[in-house]
Amino acid sequence: MRVIFRAAIFDMDGDVTRTTELHAAAWKELFDDLLRRRARDGEPYRPFDERTEYLAYVDGKPRREGLRSFLRARQITLGEEEEYALAGRKDTLFERRLREQGVQTFSSTLDLIRALRACGVKIGLVTSSRRGREVLAAAGIAALFDACLDGIDLGELALAGKPDPAAFLQSAQSVGAAPSGTLVFEDAVVGVKAGRRGGFGLVVGGGPRRQRCCACARRRGSRGAGSRRAGRRSPGSSFSRAQGREGLAYRAGRLRPRP
Repeated sequence: MRVIFRAAIFDMDGDVTRTTELHAAAWKELFDDLLRRRARDGEPYRPFDERTEYLAYVDGKPRREGLRSFLRARQITLGEEEEYALAGRKDTLFERRLREQGVQTFSSTLDLIRALRACGVKIGLVTSSRRGREVLAAAGIAALFDACLDGIDLGELALAGKPDPAAFLQSAQSVGAAPSGTLVFEDAVVGVKAGRRGGFGLVVGGGPRRQRCCACARRRGSRGAGSRRAGRRSPGSSFSRAQGREGLAYRAGRLRPRP
């Protein structure tokens, strides 16, 4: 396999690890408890939809941003202290599930990462989860990544969450690669938007049992910069992906940045 890209950046939940369901379940428990308490005060009870509302308001965002996005959608106003407490409880709920259920990974994604590393491609990981390093360590795959940015790092570096490209740009810088020579793999719409806005060479979007996003994003300045559906090839490369329950299954021939 001949690879011309210098680096590849992966999102974690839903691309590398099977932890999306753990996050969604933690959010559901948190929000449903809040909504039940508010129903006792006369508001109608409508439980959190861990598929549609998770994807629309929470997926891929830092905890506080995801929390506020959902609250705005439900027209709920809370004080700063209560928001902070809810965000902390979500972290606790996720940690409990992580401890009880463990971490599973997508073997096809790990195969791709190992193949890219064998070709000299630097590998970065970006996740809004504050438990990012803990999850990688629990799965025994931390050594596959040359650089990792998790939710704690994003806060310490004051980096905006997706769809802002700041985290991806920082990751590319950490592995010594320019955005134009870097691949981005994402399963969240906000992540694909971040890759596009950052001017990355190729953004591959989509994930198992998830919304299909863009399959690729063009460099800035190109009129043909529209996105293509997951599973199709991008002009100028022989890169393709197969999507299904097994995660990110890729076939890679010669990968080259677009002219």
